[in-house]
Parts: sequence; structure tokens; C-alpha cells
Amino acid sequence: MQDYHKSNKIPSLLWIKSSLNCFKFRIKLKPREGVVKFPKFCDSEPTNINESGTSDYVFEWHEKVFSRWEFNHYSEPNNCILENEKEYNRKIQNEDYKVSQMFTYLDSERMPKVEIKKSEETSLIERVRERISNDVTSSTRHLFKSELDLNSNDEQWQSMHIVWDNSEYNEDSQILFKDECLLLSLNYNPSNNTLLMSPRENDIDYNPYDVYTGAGVLGFQYGVQVIEEQNDEEELVALVNKLNSKLDKKQKSVLQFVAPPLGRNITSVHFEIVTGENFDHDNVYVEYTIKVPNEIDCSGDLHGRTHVSKMLEDGSSRCYFGHVMNFELEYNNGFDPPPLTIYFEVISVDWWRRHRTEGYAYIKVALVPGNNEETRLECRRPEEDKREAERRRFFVGECHLIKDLRVLDHPQDYDAKFRFVTSGDITVRWNVITQAHNPGSQPSGPSSASRLLQGAEDALQQYSRAKATLASATEDLDAIYGSGDR
Repeated sequence: MQDYHKSNKIPSLLWIKSSLNCFKFRIKLKPREGVVKFPKFCDSEPTNINESGTSDYVFEWHEKVFSRWEFNHYSEPNNCILENEKEYNRKIQNEDYKVSQMFTYLDSERMPKVEIKKSEETSLIERVRERISNDVTSSTRHLFKSELDLNSNDEQWQSMHIVWDNSEYNEDSQILFKDECLLLSLNYNPSNNTLLMSPRENDIDYNPYDVYTGAGVLGFQYGVQVIEEQNDEEELVALVNKLNSKLDKKQKSVLQFVAPPLGRNITSVHFEIVTGENFDHDNVYVEYTIKVPNEIDCSGDLHGRTHVSKMLEDGSSRCYFGHVMNFELEYNNGFDPPPLTIYFEVISVDWWRRHRTEGYAYIKVALVPGNNEETRLECRRPEEDKREAERRRFFVGECHLIKDLRVLDHPQDYDAKFRFVTSGDITVRWNVITQAHNPGSQPSGPSSASRLLQGAEDALQQYSRAKATLASATEDLDAIYGSGDR
């Protein structure tokens, strides 16, 4: 009967959102049941065993840690032939490096052959592909070919392997028997920012990994943990504080009431495009244009568009916008302002980026203070020859069909050679607020800037009156003194 070996080591594929340099990899060791101590290595081995009896080793990405054999080998310049070997020799000579029983192999180094099972040798991508291919036909199997195959020669992978040195040395640190056990293998693909890790993370208390050698199982188990460092925490805190300060300043300016100038009225309009419904195509947005009479001064954007909204999946063919427009109008006191005209064009866009006009609508907004509930506007689309228009609309798409939008509310002024077709509707609502001075009353609550300007104007007027009074009082004296001189 063959011996049964438990294998709980499963690879995993990670998508790296940020730089891989922000990640660290921790290997935690603990004794197996019935074993009271770790394998002895040498006196220079760092002591990092905590109170729970576990030992931690933390590695950064592409961090080179030398074993005792590597340290002795690369310390001799005659043994260094390749460029990376020469670089290791310079590091050992110039920096204070310590050997470790848990060390690393990097990309170009000769990784020793480790006897592992076929299930561990197969990559995760191959395993997933094999599982999927069993459930599909031969005609569609090529669709599941992956570009993430580790064995592909078209992509450059960066590798890092964490290894346990179980070799035997004599008193002169010369190797007697070389035995290295692979603990963790990391393969990074920079093209798609993926990291293939074998084995994956585990809980050392509930699912520890065993370490196998040619002689059997070592007397300890280990766990793998991936640590992601948040280096941008301070930047985020600074950004939040900066945004809070800007928000405080904006709130102070908003809360400070500024009265309109004397003889002028200010009307604030809060307009919202709420919903759209019953259009021919999905993924629609609304472009709007505001026409303001010449007698009114307007501050704000008079043209804009909403976001693209998708219809609900409940069968109602309704989409929500919630797009808000705010603008202020200023005009002379006593002037009865005419209503504003707001034109709407509903446009759909498909995945081929074809834009189609779904319909036009307009509304007259009277500048009367009050709250106006939701109003439904019927949309219409111009159409010439129906057959040709449908072909052009389907294959090419069409938008901005009407150049002069005034044809919508003044059709009698244009010789239009098309007809309108009903197509959906939109819902809008708005609020109107008017600010004005009461006749015979002084403006209350002016801002500090207004008080400063008003004080300066009063001082200039007093100076002008005093200068005129002085000139009139000295007019006779100038005439007397002038005659005496003659």
C-alpha cells in the first residue's frame, strides 16, 4: 500500500491595484505537534521567536536574502561571473549582510529543482482552463485560451522564491549536504498586473503547511500572509483636511446674505430634470439650452447636459437623471420680466458610440416666486421621409437635427419641411425665489464689503459738499482781493 501524503497547498492569482513594492510577504513558522523546538542552524541566526512559540520572517518584493552557502560563494570574486553575481559580491562587500536559514531566489538565479507533486506543478491558469474545457465543445474551447499562462514565452515574468535551507554544514561553514525546501513561489506579470502565488495565504492555526524534503517531513509547519502597506495614508488625510477647509470657506460665503443693489431685483431659479420615459433606445442623456431675454442679466451656464442614464429593469422603461441647474437673473426694479425658454434634446448612445436624437421638448418658465411641482413634457422628433430616416437612424445615428431651436415654440415663423413624431417624455420641476428692496426701506443686513463701499461713497459725497460750500463762501473774498491788487 502506498503512503498517503496530504496536500493542502493551492495556488492563487492576485490582481495588484497599486505598486507591488507596497506589499510584504510574511512566513510564520510553528513547531509541529510533539516537537518542542525549531531546527538548529547556527549561532548567527537571528532570534525572532515570540511568546506563542512561532517565528516570523518578513520579505519585501524582490528582496535578496542570502543563505550561508550563497554568502560564502558570492563573497569570493572568483566565483562571480554573471552580472547579478557581481552585484551580489559588491553588496556583500559594501553592506552589512547577515545570512539566514530562510532566504530568497530572484529572477535570473538558478532555482534548485524541488520535488513537488503534479498538482502543485500545474499553474492555476492551466487548472482553471482544464476545468472549463471539460464542459464546452471543441468548437468553443479556443475561446477559453488565456494570456496569463506562465509557460508562455511571449511575456516576461518576474519571480521571487522563498526557500528554507535545510542543508548540513561543517564547522568551517562548508556545505556537506545541500537540501533546500521551497516555501513560497511568487510570479508577477507586469503586463496585466497580476501576481501568481503558490501556495496561497493560509491560517497557520487551522490550515498549516508542511515542509517536505527527500527524507520526509520537517519538524515545523508554516503559514503565508500578504501584507499591503498604505503609504498614501498621510496624503489622504491631508487631502481630506484641505477639502474640509475649502468646504468651510464655501459654506461661509453661502450663508452670508448679500442684498441686491438698489433699484435691482435678483431672481434665483433652481431647475431639475427628474426623469425620462418611453424612449425608443436605452442609455439616454439630455442636452439643454436656456434662452434669456435681452433685458435680463444672467449668471450661470446657459448650456449643458446630464449624465447618461439607463432604463430601469422593472419594465417601466423609465430612467432617472436628477440633474440640477442653478442660475441667477438680475433686472431693474419695476420691470415685468418675460418668461425664460428652456429647450431640451434627448439623445441616446449605444455601444458603437452612435448618438440618436430621441426627441425635443421646451418649456416656458415664468419668473414668479413659488414652488412648481413635477411637470411632464412631451418630446417630439422631426422626421422627413420615414423609410430613409429609419435606415439612417439605425445604421448611422443622428443627433442635433434642428439647428435653430426656436422652431419648436415658433413653428409659424419657419418653413419646415418635416413633421414631428411623438417619442417619449421627460419630467421637470423648479423653484423660483425673488429678492428685492421694499419701497422706502433701507437694505437690511448688508455684508461687510457692502458696508465698506457704502462708507467710502458717503465720505466722498461729504467731501464734495464741503468743497462746494467752501468755494461758494470764498467767492466774494477772491473778488475783493483781486480788485485791491489792480
